[in-house]
Amino acid sequence: LLDRKPRRVLPTESGRILYEHAREILRQVDQAQRQINDLDQLLRGTLLIGASTGPGEHVLPQMLGRFKAGYPQIEIILRILPTDEIISQVLAHELEVGVVGAVEPHAQLQFEPFVQDRLIIIAHPDHPWASGEAVTVQDLVREPFILQQAGAGVRMMLEAGLRSMDLGLADLNVYMEVGLQESIKTAVEAGFGVGIISRFAVRQELRFGTLAEVTVADLPSFRDEFYLVRHLRRKLSRVTETFLEYAQHEVALAAS
Repeated sequence: LLDRKPRRVLPTESGRILYEHAREILRQVDQAQRQINDLDQLLRGTLLIGASTGPGEHVLPQMLGRFKAGYPQIEIILRILPTDEIISQVLAHELEVGVVGAVEPHAQLQFEPFVQDRLIIIAHPDHPWASGEAVTVQDLVREPFILQQAGAGVRMMLEAGLRSMDLGLADLNVYMEVGLQESIKTAVEAGFGVGIISRFAVRQELRFGTLAEVTVADLPSFRDEFYLVRHLRRKLSRVTETFLEYAQHEVALAAS
């Protein structure tokens, strides 16, 4: 089953075939267990949900906490990964649903609007741009910029916005690339440059004045829609369906 080489072990063709069948068997066992659990009047089981860093760090934790309070028998696991990895895991049936900040169309996937945010440019409160006076995109591309890693929804939206102005990420004066939105906050708070981030992520910092929102006059408005992604051929468990109903209710209340 395995081809052992000096520095690595690779599956043989027989091993690859066995792996694919084993993964399908485990998926069917999991589905059978979920259906059996659904027969119980008391809702129980595991809610495994994936999310990119924006919704995973700033939207879902409180929502999941309140859901857990209403359904204490449910085990909740929140898996936070870049947008493209969440989509790949939903496609591979490793996740039932994910919440991501960008759409990557695929014939087997369905993307539904979940909750709306917007992206903003942030700076240190002592930065000259923190005064509130609008700056231009040409000012922005010259300023040291903290950029999130490839695959992140925030980066995809920024790239699309720049493209609409005949610019690209290569035109930015990138000071560093970081993995998480929390890392963007930390770097900007330390005065290393400016960055683009979900407004959800910096509500407290803007309120207490440890970060400042920058107005860029000619930059497109970034309405950051978080999307629910699911596989069209996968039936959701009762636990996941119940959470999604709860989440839709919460989002509707927040918007009213």
